[in-house]
Amino acid sequence: MIPPGKLAGQAPNRDNEAPQAGIAGLRPHALRHTYGTRLRRGGADPAQVQYLLGHAWVNTAGRYFRAGAAEVAGMVEHVFGD
Repeated sequence: MIPPGKLAGQAPNRDNEAPQAGIAGLRPHALRHTYGTRLRRGGADPAQVQYLLGHAWVNTAGRYFRAGAAEVAGMVEHVFGD
């Protein structure tokens, strides 16, 4: 588990670790974005995402709370489906 607020500035050494893991083109920001998105989809609220990613402002964490088309379609089906 990543300690709360400790993800900021903890970029992996992609020159060494990414090729060893078989991941081409790994970028640290992609890992942060995946982490934030998974937190949101798992039910974390904006303040929790802000804290865990080390953002100074809760508005910065807001980018992880934009619903994708599949999520919106699933919600509409859930509410209005037969």
